[in-house]
Amino acid sequence: MGASAEQVDATFDQIMANEFFNKDGQRWASIEHYVDDMQQLNQEIDSQVESFSNARNSAIEHTQVLSNATVTHDDLINAKLALKHATDANIQGLIRMDSQTLDNLQNAIDSTQAKLDNFAKSAKTAADNLEATLAKMQGDDSKARQLTQTKKLMDIETKLQQAKQRGNTEEIKQLERALELQKQINREEEKQARERERQSKQRSTNSTTNRSSSRTSTGSSNRNNSSPIDVTLVADAWDERIRQAEARGAENALKQLRYEAQRRAR
Repeated sequence: MGASAEQVDATFDQIMANEFFNKDGQRWASIEHYVDDMQQLNQEIDSQVESFSNARNSAIEHTQVLSNATVTHDDLINAKLALKHATDANIQGLIRMDSQTLDNLQNAIDSTQAKLDNFAKSAKTAADNLEATLAKMQGDDSKARQLTQTKKLMDIETKLQQAKQRGNTEEIKQLERALELQKQINREEEKQARERERQSKQRSTNSTTNRSSSRTSTGSSNRNNSSPIDVTLVADAWDERIRQAEARGAENALKQLRYEAQRRAR
């Protein structure tokens, strides 16, 4: 049951101290009344002993359950409930659960909680990494950057919490310094990102302005360089080409006549 000999003796003494008095502090009217009250008291104690024993067995059982590799979140919840029952269990307010049983269950609960927390953290990290990858692929550099920054901070904070649990003063000091530096880096990255965005918008605006100005300038230049067509010059040029063609035709005809004359003279 987990009670020491001293606890059992103390409980018995408390019961016997009221041997000749009823619950109202009065002497029993008869031996029959005394026997009835003692039987009722015995039943109460038996019930308390049974409840106490059940609480202890449940605590031991849940301690073993939490040691399994396939432990679940429901197992953890049930173990916490068993710990509460074991802590509250008592017999006549004097006999309580032994500290070893309670400590074993509490340690198992703490270990399981840490294990489940790590599983959840790993799952979140995997999801965050995929989200950051998708954001980069979709061109959302801002979201990808924020996810990466948050992950770095969480990693340092986790290490810092572990260092505090170990009580390592120098490790705590350096991790606190690292946390502050990471925050400064994040702020600087955000500042540089805003500056790059500003410069990109400025370049886009300048490019649009330059293209518009170039089109206006080209159109104006074409209009300024154009001049009216001189019809007389065009007609004279055409007449000159006709005369040249006639001259070439006459020359060719003369050559043909000379050739025929020479052939006949032979």
